[in-house]
Amino acid sequence: MVPACPSLDRLSIFAHDVVDAWRVLEPMAAFDALDGYAAYVAPRGWPPERLRVALPDALEFFGDDQVATAFAAPLDTVTSRLSFEPATFWFAPMQHVASRLYDGLCVAERRAALSAFFDAHRESISL
Repeated sequence: MVPACPSLDRLSIFAHDVVDAWRVLEPMAAFDALDGYAAYVAPRGWPPERLRVALPDALEFFGDDQVATAFAAPLDTVTSRLSFEPATFWFAPMQHVASRLYDGLCVAERRAALSAFFDAHRESISL
């Protein structure tokens, strides 16, 4: 991983199913005392008592009905066929953090963190 903003970044896991994601999470969750940005993560064990899928409390598709439909399409499968319980979460704090990362002082931190890469690969970077 190359951090965009080391003080805020965390790795994301993309997987075909929850079991595969869990297999990836377990070794990632080990705390690394040599990493100044390490965060302790305590996996609760598999399988959890109930499975939930988190949905933002406010969805914005900016008038793109195709994207809205694509987002909604798997929800029926996840909630009815796979018995996941839908749970909404307050999305505004996520938007606030995103604006700090992409519109604020973190841009300078990102540039500093990646400056050696930028300098070495200037011809490969399109702005």
